[in-house]
This record gives sequence, C-alpha cells and structure tokens, in this order.
Amino acid sequence: MLVTMLTFLFVFVYLQISLHFERKPEPLPYMVSQPLPWQIHSVSHSRKNSRVDEVNSNASNGTCTNSTAPPLSPVEVEKAAATIQTHFRKFQQKKHKNGK
Repeated sequence: MLVTMLTFLFVFVYLQISLHFERKPEPLPYMVSQPLPWQIHSVSHSRKNSRVDEVNSNASNGTCTNSTAPPLSPVEVEKAAATIQTHFRKFQQKKHKNGK
C-alpha cells in the first residue's frame, strides 16, 4: 500500500511539474476566421488600389469585369445584416421542419 501511495504521489508531482514547464503555443499572427459581412466597415486605400489594378488587368485580358459599387453607409450595412440574419433564420427553421 505504501508503494502504491508513493507511486501515485510521484506521478502526481511529475504531472504537475510537466504541466508547469509545458510550452504554450504562441498566438497566431493573423485572424483565423474571416469577419462577417456586417463587421466590415471600410476597405483600406491600398486594398482599393489593388482591386482597381485587378479589374484593369482582367479588362486587358478580356475577362468579365464587374463595376465597383459605392461604399455602403452604416445604415445600409445594418439593414443588409438584418436581412441576411432573417433569411438564415427562415432557412434554419425550414431545414429543421423538413428534418422531422
């Protein structure tokens, strides 16, 4: 019985020490997930320029190009977010109802 208790104590101390010195992973230097559409408020000037360059290069290649839309106001962003959420809730309800 004494051997069992000493073994348990040894394992316990070993685990505590190993957990104390365990290397924690460093945080990632970038976002793991993309922001939701209503979390995007503005696009940086450099990104706008790169998008214009991309559109111009597609036009020179003869591929289809879309005209860039003007930026949305905060009210329009909130309205779009509410619409997306409403449609998604309806979809989930319909999916849940069909699943039964």
